[in-house]
Parts: sequence; structure tokens; C-alpha cells
Amino acid sequence: MTITVDQLTQPVNLVWRQGDSQPQTFRLLSGPGQPWDLTNVYVKSSARSTLGQTTDLTVGVDDPTGGVLTIHPPLAGLEPDVYDYDVQFNDGQRTATWIHGRIQVKPEVTR
Repeated sequence: MTITVDQLTQPVNLVWRQGDSQPQTFRLLSGPGQPWDLTNVYVKSSARSTLGQTTDLTVGVDDPTGGVLTIHPPLAGLEPDVYDYDVQFNDGQRTATWIHGRIQVKPEVTR
């Protein structure tokens, strides 16, 4: 499922299961129905656990002109906890955080 966000979007909270590799896709709008062109925009994301451990999340810009990007959990996964995360964008002139929220990682059930 793709989540559409713009500059007014409230926090986007996610729920992942421990060990899952399911990414989350976002579509960014710069105005009503206007995709934000991410061509030449540097994008990065991190998550911080309640214990203060910071982990980088992999970000892929899937469709730059369509404003579509995907964040992926780390290959090793995340331990069960609640993480604050954000996605930062830098166009060479300024840095902005358009996506932020919490990731709740629940313990796996099936092994």
C-alpha cells in the first residue's frame, strides 16, 4: 500500500513484525495532485529505538518524477521495540523532513 503525503501530513505510524522485510512506499505531493519531483534530491532515513539505538533505513527513490519512494527495514531486521523515524530530503539548498512518525516492531510469531 502506498501512503500519500504532503507538507501538511501528520505523523505516519507504521507497524512491522520482527524479521519482516516488507517495505513501505510513499508518494509525495508538492501541491494538490502535483507529485514532488525528487530528481537530484538526496533522501535518507533513520530510526531510533526507545533505548537510543539509531539504525539507518534504506531509502529507494522508485519514481523520481512521480514523487515515489520506498523505505526498507534493515536486512538484519529491527528488534521488537518502538522506534521514532524520519525521512529527510536535501535538494542541495535546504533539508526538510516530510515524513516522520513511529515504527512499532512486534515480536514474530511464526518461526
